[in-house]
Amino acid sequence: INIVKEGGPIKALQAFEKVKGLRILAAGGDGTGKWVMETIDKLDWKDPYPPVGVLPLGTGNDIARVLGWGPGYTGEPLEPIIKDILEASPIKVDRWQITVTQINLSSSKEVEKEPSVMNNYLSIGYVDAK
Repeated sequence: INIVKEGGPIKALQAFEKVKGLRILAAGGDGTGKWVMETIDKLDWKDPYPPVGVLPLGTGNDIARVLGWGPGYTGEPLEPIIKDILEASPIKVDRWQITVTQINLSSSKEVEKEPSVMNNYLSIGYVDAK
């Protein structure tokens, strides 16, 4: 399902929400994986939370490198990749949600920004993207 054409992953996730043992493969980069996980959070997905893997098609593919999925997809057949995903043991990723509140000093009004979710992992960033 092309989540970009659909305006996001919500329709695809809702279509498969009741599938037992669901595993999700998002083809894209770090942002695509984050987008899918944030949408699952917004849907208030009931347990178990489905494992999400990323077929690395992005620029840096930092999270794919850190989790051992490789630096990028090179056009190899998809069947072995899908088999590996089905046999893989899911791991938890440290994810944080933060909300920033801005205070206008002249009026003392608080303006709360929409919460942001961060996936916590260690990468060298641009160096990895080379």
